[in-house]
Amino acid sequence: MKLNNSKIVYDGDAANLTAGVWTQWEIGLDEFGINLSNVTQLVIGMEKAGVTGTEGMLFLDDIRLSKND
Repeated sequence: MKLNNSKIVYDGDAANLTAGVWTQWEIGLDEFGINLSNVTQLVIGMEKAGVTGTEGMLFLDDIRLSKND
């Protein structure tokens, strides 16, 4: 996921990506290390790692912002 040009890479178990069930991934906005009052770009996607890859679908849902207590 990227906000502006700051990228966060999924650090969970790679098996979650092919599990066939919904998996929650929470990202703290402070992890991006940017000024959040001027976000102009949001990118969510997959990047090919190495020389091999695969095909498939990525379903996204419930993208939200919430205040940490």
